[in-house]
Amino acid sequence: MSAGKTDISEIVVNTAAISKMFNLTERRVRQLVEEGVISRAGYGRFDLIDTVSKYVTFLKLSLEGIDENDVVESLDYEKWLHEKAKREKAEIELAHIKKEMHRSEEVEKVLNHMVMAFRSKALSLPTKVALMLII
Repeated sequence: MSAGKTDISEIVVNTAAISKMFNLTERRVRQLVEEGVISRAGYGRFDLIDTVSKYVTFLKLSLEGIDENDVVESLDYEKWLHEKAKREKAEIELAHIKKEMHRSEEVEKVLNHMVMAFRSKALSLPTKVALMLII
């Protein structure tokens, strides 16, 4: 390091410094640790850059109304989700090809036909019953 420049990447501070920096109580800082928002480098010790970065991300997500537990930053997880979606799509297409599945439009058409047939039978019932009652 040259004179006059300080490398802040290795600075570790205590809970009191973090609470003053974020304008929070020390109890709230401990709550943030329990919630997994920030993490300790040791008992009552925090890596300055990592803690500030995580807290800023937490504030951004809070401002946008997004829960930080919903955000997964892992590229592997995103790839896994993509592969899972491709697999599900392929399974659906295969089931349709094998005639194990029907399109929703076809099912809707058949059900509408069944309901209309039932309705017409139900509406014709009073005239049939009336003839039986007269005899």
